[in-house]
Amino acid sequence: MAGQELFLEIGVEEMPAGYIIPAGNELATLLQKRLEQALISCGDAKTFSTPRRLGVVIQDVATSGEDRTNEMIGPPTRVAFDKDGAPRVPAQKFAEKVGLPLDQIERKEMPKGEYLVAHQVEKGKVTVAFLNEVIPETLRQLSFPKVMRWGAESQAFARPVHWLCARLGDQPLTFAFASINSGTQSRGHRFLAPDNFEVESFAQYEAQCRKQYVLIDPEERKKIIIEQGNKLAQEVGAELWKDDALFTLNANLTEYPVPLVAHYEEHYLSLPKELLRTSMKNHLKCFALVDREGELVPHFMAVANLPSTDEAKVRSGFQRVLRARLADAEFFYREDHKKTLDTMGEKLDRVIYQSKLGSYGDKVRRVTSQVATVAKELGLPDATTNAQRAATLYKADLASEMVYEFPELQGIMGKYYAIHQEEEAEVAEAIQEHYLPAGQDDPLPQTDAGKVLAIAERLDTLVGGFGAGLKPTGSADPYALRRQAIGLLRILKEHELSGRLSHLLDAAAKPLSGILEDTEAITQDVLQFLLTRLVQILRNDGWPRDQVDAVCVISLIGRYPLVQLNQLLEALQEAVQSGLLAGLAYSFKRVNNILKAAAKKGDTAPYPGLGSLLFQEEAPAIDTSLLEAEVEAELNGIETTLFQTYESVRKKVEQALANADFRTGLQVLLELREPIDNMLGDEKKKGVRVNAKDDALRTNRLQLMRGIARLAFLDFSRIDTTEAEK
Repeated sequence: MAGQELFLEIGVEEMPAGYIIPAGNELATLLQKRLEQALISCGDAKTFSTPRRLGVVIQDVATSGEDRTNEMIGPPTRVAFDKDGAPRVPAQKFAEKVGLPLDQIERKEMPKGEYLVAHQVEKGKVTVAFLNEVIPETLRQLSFPKVMRWGAESQAFARPVHWLCARLGDQPLTFAFASINSGTQSRGHRFLAPDNFEVESFAQYEAQCRKQYVLIDPEERKKIIIEQGNKLAQEVGAELWKDDALFTLNANLTEYPVPLVAHYEEHYLSLPKELLRTSMKNHLKCFALVDREGELVPHFMAVANLPSTDEAKVRSGFQRVLRARLADAEFFYREDHKKTLDTMGEKLDRVIYQSKLGSYGDKVRRVTSQVATVAKELGLPDATTNAQRAATLYKADLASEMVYEFPELQGIMGKYYAIHQEEEAEVAEAIQEHYLPAGQDDPLPQTDAGKVLAIAERLDTLVGGFGAGLKPTGSADPYALRRQAIGLLRILKEHELSGRLSHLLDAAAKPLSGILEDTEAITQDVLQFLLTRLVQILRNDGWPRDQVDAVCVISLIGRYPLVQLNQLLEALQEAVQSGLLAGLAYSFKRVNNILKAAAKKGDTAPYPGLGSLLFQEEAPAIDTSLLEAEVEAELNGIETTLFQTYESVRKKVEQALANADFRTGLQVLLELREPIDNMLGDEKKKGVRVNAKDDALRTNRLQLMRGIARLAFLDFSRIDTTEAEK
């Protein structure tokens, strides 16, 4: 039997555009979850929304939930009955609790013995009554960036609630939220058709809203803005500047969008195009218009919330507001031109960057001091001169009139001011590019000076941030250190730069050594933080999880450039696909387990695991006179063979890694597999006992195991060895 349609609408004062879609989705998810928990079957949920309403409609909702059988476990039968089978007090109390006579209570065998159990059938809830109870609870659960209270109302919500409309099929739902009782009426457009109307079904509601100048589908409103906007732009020989976020924003600012084209004075085109677009977007939520070459034209598109009988007046209003903003911008731009970036930069000593890390002037000096080292490490020494000049100016526009008024233009205005004072083109570009990438998918710096400056800036931010106790925790990341880390790794990886993270972090820590304590520990902490981000980046690139985890160890990512780590992943994948590596990885896992257990007992030095020892300690000393001691006759020669193979492999591996020749390193390690397996044995054959009773013998064999583990330059314990273990 088909279910009924659940319709719910919350009418509010105009909500911020960014609240609308997330709140609608959350409302639908929460309601469906509550219905499922009550075993009330339902179909798909569909959301609808405007600035004045949030809504959800769910089809095929059952009139009641399914019956639920609950099993209640009582006392053990040995406690419930005496030896003659007569019920004791625990049995009687359990029967009273479940409301059943003792002869209807069952016995059930469980892992800890036999227990009394009772099965009770819980009748499914009537959907109407259930919804009347849970909808107010669900509305209270909705999360918004900010909430408010109004009048004497104690319930907080995004904006004051004005009406509630809810029904299940033909039945009205009756509940209250924020002192508003639910009903079955909705409202049209606030100005064009504000009258209430009865809601009978979602289809009727949608049609009636349309008649009363409300388009309830955000995607439809967005489509209208784009299509009509493009048509209007073509009428003046232009095109819309494509900005999907702005299209979505306008769709969520209007119930009945009406695009219109207006103009501004042509002389404003002499201002930077980013400034014009920012003024239009941020202050009026308007779209710039461009010609076929992408150059701005003196027109823009605004979106009104209703059709007007006097469109010229509406257009004039938009033009008047934009003209005022552009006049201010032009004034600030001309005033800034009276100063040089060097003069602006002098003011940065009075602008605090972070209380422990000093002013922006301090930050600029730190970054400038490390640029030459960073450029050399990245293999871009020719960029040093321009990168250093850009570093002295890269934050100067923070002290400009323009950036004070339009903070989102920092870096962009710095570039224009650098061009105005006739700096080198690469210097000007680097000033803007040091902010790139601003997001995970944003473009990267393209000039060499921009790459150097962007990396030096992020290094200072990360090391300084961690040293100042700003390490991200949960959702708290006030200095966007996660984003800075991802940006740093993307620049190094995608531009295939030669920089080694440990060397780069040391360069950043040097100018901070007079401010922060224990910079060595701080850089290690940052390196671990970068490692976590790198793992995610590589997994997103499609590399298998186990291979990424094997390669991403601190000693490797600190010592080798990311481009070489990519080569290691390629070599590792080839070795895995050949079928040879799984056996070697399994052998190393066995060695790893032996050393972990020995370290726990105190029989060997602390052991950090595979992939950690090669670059941290020298090869262990092994007493060759103790080889083969107390070994059974049939095992004679096994330990010596392993030692000789280990010595040969050690020299080859160390040489291969000195040249970053990972393929050769992996191939050479394969020579160890058979000798390790012979030494340790398995279910089918005996092996030499590593944990010998004699202390000297046990220590010597553990030293050999440690030497072998040291050669595992990646973490073989992470590699899937299921097939090899069979």
